[in-house]
Amino acid sequence: MNSESVPYTAAELDDAYSADTLATEARARAVLRYAGRLWVVTSMRYDGDLRVAEAVAAVPEKLYTGKRCDYRQRCALLDRMECRHPVAATLRRQRFYEGMPARCGAVAYRLLKERRRFMAGVVAAEQAELFVADA
Repeated sequence: MNSESVPYTAAELDDAYSADTLATEARARAVLRYAGRLWVVTSMRYDGDLRVAEAVAAVPEKLYTGKRCDYRQRCALLDRMECRHPVAATLRRQRFYEGMPARCGAVAYRLLKERRRFMAGVVAAEQAELFVADA
């Protein structure tokens, strides 16, 4: 998984954290824009003094062509796989959010398999409209 510095502060990444609301409401608190893609933050941690976010790529619902699933369906699938095929379950866990819905404001998204780690603090002056807040 790639790690990159992004033009977001640690507070912005914290505010975008959405794993809990994806699980309970299929809702993202915010969708981040970076390198021409949309991202939803699913994990936060510290690496020394650096704030690190793990995010999954997202696309608008109408552009998604893959298999759809929700949080409960994915958990049930992993529970069944864990008993029968532990290696397959581990691989599937790495793509846990793939196909899940994520609404942010009035826009519906689907999450993709691509994941990235973002480190807070690098400002890129050429990027505008970096943060799509939940309305």
